[in-house]
Amino acid sequence: MAMAAGALGAAAALMAAPQPWAWASVGAGAGTAQVLVTASGTQLAPAVSGLGLVGLAGAVAVVAVSAWARLATGVVLAGAGAGIAWSCLALLSDPAAALGSNSARLPAGATLGPGAATTSAWPWLALTGGVLLALTGLFVTVRGRRWPGMSQRYQAPGAALPGHQRDPRAVWEALDRGEDPTG
Repeated sequence: MAMAAGALGAAAALMAAPQPWAWASVGAGAGTAQVLVTASGTQLAPAVSGLGLVGLAGAVAVVAVSAWARLATGVVLAGAGAGIAWSCLALLSDPAAALGSNSARLPAGATLGPGAATTSAWPWLALTGGVLLALTGLFVTVRGRRWPGMSQRYQAPGAALPGHQRDPRAVWEALDRGEDPTG
């Protein structure tokens, strides 16, 4: 469940990043035509894409690593989710400033005042994905060390391998004696 929740949060952020997040109608001055300026999440919050990839890789790694590595993976997932959420909140708190700081998109001499830009639903989706990823990371950090790892899943707890299975040479010696080393 943790892997699915983390992957869902990361996928939401990755899916939202290339979409248009903010737009504004601006003009360079009096008597000039208004120009519609749009920018995607990748342009306004470039960290969202990178942190989404980190979150996706971490969500897959949760099932593949040992208990202590899972603890570190949980911390990374929580950090990636918090970074996504922070980037989205920064944009949503003042979209005009975020769009205005991307000056290559604005016509020469144009400025954006407060409230001049509008946001779409895409940053909200990325924010939701970031929060889900952060919560998943916290859950993995707190509870993940007790989960079985891939190499331990099919072994009985506390069971040790017989001596001939630990030493490959012992397997060959058992075959030479006519014994079945798998029995």
